[in-house]
Parts: sequence; C-alpha cells; structure tokens
Amino acid sequence: MSTERRKKVVLGTSSGYLSMLVSNLLSVVAVPVTLGYFGTDRYGALALVMTLVNYLSATNFGIPAACSILAAKSTDRREQMAIVGRSFLLLTGISLSVLALFLTVAANPGWVKVLGQIPPGIAEETRQAAFWTAVLFLLNLICASFLAGFIAIQKVHVERFYATISTNSYVIALAATILLKWDLADYSVARGGLVLLCSLAGALHFLFGYRENRRILGEGVLRLLRATSAQEFAVRSILASGSRLFIVGLASLVVWQTDNLVISHFLGVGMVTPYQVTFKLVALTFIVFTAVNPAISPHYGRAWVIGDVAWINGTYNQIARVSAILGGLVWIGSLAFAEEIIDLWTGHAAYGGILVVFALGGYGYLLSLVSVHAALLSSMNLVRNLPLISWLEAGANLALSLLLVRSLGMGGVALGTFLASLVTVFWLIPREIARRTEGKVLLDWRPLAGQFMTVLLPVMLAVLLANRFIHAGLLRLLINLLLVAGYFIVSYLRLPGELRVLVGELAKPLTKLTRKEVPR
Repeated sequence: MSTERRKKVVLGTSSGYLSMLVSNLLSVVAVPVTLGYFGTDRYGALALVMTLVNYLSATNFGIPAACSILAAKSTDRREQMAIVGRSFLLLTGISLSVLALFLTVAANPGWVKVLGQIPPGIAEETRQAAFWTAVLFLLNLICASFLAGFIAIQKVHVERFYATISTNSYVIALAATILLKWDLADYSVARGGLVLLCSLAGALHFLFGYRENRRILGEGVLRLLRATSAQEFAVRSILASGSRLFIVGLASLVVWQTDNLVISHFLGVGMVTPYQVTFKLVALTFIVFTAVNPAISPHYGRAWVIGDVAWINGTYNQIARVSAILGGLVWIGSLAFAEEIIDLWTGHAAYGGILVVFALGGYGYLLSLVSVHAALLSSMNLVRNLPLISWLEAGANLALSLLLVRSLGMGGVALGTFLASLVTVFWLIPREIARRTEGKVLLDWRPLAGQFMTVLLPVMLAVLLANRFIHAGLLRLLINLLLVAGYFIVSYLRLPGELRVLVGELAKPLTKLTRKEVPR
C-alpha cells in the first residue's frame, strides 16, 4: 500500500471509529433516559417509528452509494462534481414523488396499524410521530448526494463528521423533550428538523467549502452537468448501479428491521423494547469492525480501474482476518457481559435473554466478514448478482423468524437472523467475488477457519460454561474478563507482523486524540 493511500485509509478509518465511539457513548446515556421518560410501550412505539424511517431510506434507490462509488473511480474533480449534481437531481425528483405518495397514504388515519399492535392510548401520538418523522426524513434525503460527494473526493473524515453530528442530534431533541414535557410527536419533529439542518450544512460545505468546487460551480451548473460524455458516469449508469444497490439495501432492511415488526405483530409492542435494547447493546459493539470499510472502499474502486489486483487481493484478505478477530470479540464479549450491562443500564426487564444475545452476537461475527466482502464487491461496481444474494438472506430471515417466533419467542426471531446470514451471504458473496474477478481476488478461508476453531470456539464454550456454573457474580465477571482478554491477546499474536503494524497504525490517530482529550 502506497504511503499516500495508507495515510488516507488510516485517517478515514480513525475518523470512522471516533464517529462511532461518540455515537455509542451518547447512546449509552440516551437509551435509559429515553426509556425512563417515555416508558416501555412508547419506547417500543418509537423503535417501530424508526423502523418505518429505515424502510423509507430505501427510497433513495441506492443513488448516494452509486454516486460515491462512481465518482471515486474518476480522478477529475469536474467529472466528480457532475456525478454529484446528477445524483442530486435524481434524488430530488424521487424524494418529492415519494413524499407526495406518502401524504396520500397518510390521509387515512388507519395507516399506522402497519406498525403492529399499538395500544389505543398512544395510537394517535404514534401516528403523528411517524408522520412527521417520515416527512422530514424524505426532505432530508435530497441532500444525501452532497454528503456522498465527500467520500467520492476521498474526504471520508469530513463525511464522518457530518454523519456524527446528524446521527447524534437526537440528544438535543431528547433534552428539549424532557425539559418541555413534550410527547413522541414533538420529539420526532425536533429530531427530524435537527437532522435536516445538519444535512443542509454538509451540502453547503461540499459545494462552497473547497476552492476547486467553487471554481467549477462558477463556470455554470449546466456546463457542469454536461462535464463528461463517459457512459459509465451518465444518469443511466447512476440509476443502473443505484437500482442494484437499492435492491441490496432493501434486502438488508428486511434483515435488520423486520424483527421489530414480527415481534410487534406476534408478541405485542411491549416486547419490542427488550429485544430492541439488547439488539442496540450488541450493535454498539459493531464499532470494532465497521469503520474500516467506508475508508477503504474508494481505494478498492480506483485500484480496480488501474488494474492493481495484487493490492486489492492482499488488502482484502488482511482486512478480512482482522475483521474476523474483531467479530469474534463481539460474539464472546456479548455472551460474557450483556446481561450484567443491561441490568445496570436499563434494568433486567429490558434484557432479551441468552438466546437473543447468542444469536445477535453470532450475527455480528458473520457481519464482520460479510461487510468486508460486500464493500469490496460494491466498490468495484460488480454488484450484478448481489441483489439476488441479498434477497436470499432476506427471504430466509423472514421465513425463519416467522417459523421460530411461535416456539422460541423473541429468541427465535434473533436466531432466524443469525441462521439466514450463515446459510446465504456468509459464503455466497466471497464466491461471487471470485467469479466476478475471474479468480483474481480470492478469500483465503484457512486462517479464518483456524482462528475460529482454535481460539474463538474454545473461548466461547468457556464463557458459556462460566455463565452456567459459576453463580458468584464477581468471580464470573473476573473469569469472563480474563477469557475475553486472553482471546484478544492470542488472536493478535497469531497475526503476521505486517498485519500487526497495520492494526497499530489504524489505532494510533484515535489513541493520540484520546490522550489529548484526557487531562493528566
């Protein structure tokens, strides 16, 4: 990896980790406060409202992702700006059309029943919250192409800054809600409005915050939109690439968001809360493996264009090995500490149970690898069959969740998510990478299997045995701490020297920043 490329990857990854760290720390505080203020039923209803928003996010038709991928392939700033501009026009038309359709549907007050069994006492409040959340989200969607533009020009750290501010603006809305005694609807308006303001600020920064961008805009917008005749960067290409990513994203939404709806319809809105809190806790730990992919993706795309396949293959396998170790840390860490953390965090009533933790932790392990595979395939724009693979997972997830919820409750829903990933995307996407690159980029399964069998599996079994047979809480906690620490140390020492250097470089900027912020 060249010095310049390594520097950009390290900066992007470190900013990604810092963004997620800030979001997770705020979430740790906000979840019990939100649950304490709104109560179990309203908190569950709020989770369902956010599920609706996540489904609406699919209406971007994958255009922001296609914009960042295609623009990152170009080295010409004018061409990159043209792609961003075309994406903006497409998103504006789509967002306004979907908004008009939604307003038509929302004219019928009964539409909120799609969220599940909402108690009559909070039905109207939930309906208004869902309505305003959806409207503000669709307006916010128009700005998405400009934020994707930061990634295209390899300013991932700037995009992460705005994403962090936008994601965590809900804290201000929550504080105002508590101080002014607002309900769910008021909170939703405040939250959505703040997110919209953050996106507008990011759009203005992208357009006018860089001298080169201002110069290009000064030459005229119409001239900019006609800046390239390359078919790969035309509107049709953006739509084609975006539509494939849209189908993939829609499948991911089924996997990630259907669980709440299944639980709401079969077990009631009150049961959404323990599942959602447990899921949120486990998902907080995904920070350890998710930050690197957005930072590395633009470099995959450019390397593929210039034919640097050796770098792609080597980097892909290095990232996969590190991600698998971190995914294993998520799995055993969840099993070791989830119950105790939730007891202290929100109270035992919000704990989803050992089966939920096992399944969601296992899903996190699978996701640590799946996200690496998907990032590589998407960044090279080789996603022709990715929608089919993703929908196989979505279909399996929905079928298994509906089958298992009746006998295993919410644990069955989580288990369905884990099993669906295991039997589909976990092995199908690496197979697709090998096929689409004609065998030039291959995942080496041997070190991954060796790590799982010789380190992860024995430590996981030891944690389960400790939880089952050691009843003294402090002793069990100490043993689990030693097991998790031992897993990480042994896994790190098993890495080749070059990979240990890379891990140290990725952690160094974040360590320096932390040291500056902590007074001595």
